Amino acid sequence: MLDINIIRTQPDLVKQAVANRQSPELAATVDEALAVDARRRELLKEVEALKAERNAVSKEIGRMKDAAAREARDKSREATSLSYLSIIHVFWGRYHDGLKYGAAAIALAEEIGDRRRIAFTTNFMTRALVSRGQWGEAVRLLEENLPFVQEVARVHVPWALFYLGILYHELWDVKRANKVLGPVQEVEAYHPSWREAILLSRLYLARLNHDTDALNRTLDEILRLPYGVFIPDDAEAMLPVGEALLESGRIDDLRRYVPARRPGIELFGAASHLAGLAIIEAQLSLRQGDTKSAGDLLDTAVKHAQTSEDVITTRRALELRLGLLGRVPLRRDPPL
Repeated sequence: MLDINIIRTQPDLVKQAVANRQSPELAATVDEALAVDARRRELLKEVEALKAERNAVSKEIGRMKDAAAREARDKSREATSLSYLSIIHVFWGRYHDGLKYGAAAIALAEEIGDRRRIAFTTNFMTRALVSRGQWGEAVRLLEENLPFVQEVARVHVPWALFYLGILYHELWDVKRANKVLGPVQEVEAYHPSWREAILLSRLYLARLNHDTDALNRTLDEILRLPYGVFIPDDAEAMLPVGEALLESGRIDDLRRYVPARRPGIELFGAASHLAGLAIIEAQLSLRQGDTKSAGDLLDTAVKHAQTSEDVITTRRALELRLGLLGRVPLRRDPPL
């Protein structure tokens, strides 16, 4: 077998050798072999060019994937940061800012398909809507978001149901409040914060149904919970637990409950929480016959509640001021 390199470099010599062997018709096959070889070399060049292009494209795809992954990670981190800024501002009673940061977090989470972040953030934004009195929007979001939360962020289900129950309670829809708050009792929770949400739901349920036994059993369990684990949750419990203790005539328990939690609430400094604390302390002052202190505390409660635009706490302070003291303090316009 002839080496292809000899045919390429010395075609005439190969043709003459074929002719000398008395096979002149085979001489034409040398040209055919050279044409085939030339075409083969062209194809090899094309293949190599295609391979080089494929490698370049693969590298570019890899680079783009890496860049997209980095961008997604960056957006995920940014969405997480924004969602926590939203939560912090809501806990502080700065509801306008909480809603602003929450909306930005959800927009980024939707871009990268972070469903859990969307559910998590929406769940906390509804707290702000409830407190600001935007109840129609809050009900819509909670009802629409609840199946989503149950699917991707089950740990937040107790709080979602709790706030939906509060809304129905505020709207005097006892049937719906019972329907929503009932399933919370079936949720298992071992962390004190989540356990507290379940117990607060049970507390609302007992008060809705005027179930004194259930109310006292729930209060007993709440009083046994450790406090100081997460101060905002302790603070949010102050008003409903305090008023339930008053309703049950458990004044001594309340006198122990308030001083134990007051330092954390004052340290955190959220206006809405300070308002709830002042409302409870005002009612304790009234029990002791100290009307002046009660009036001053209710004025303080209204001031704090209006600072945070907390309509539920503001209304409660004004109701007490009017019902117990016979006058309503002048309203101070909240900041823009």
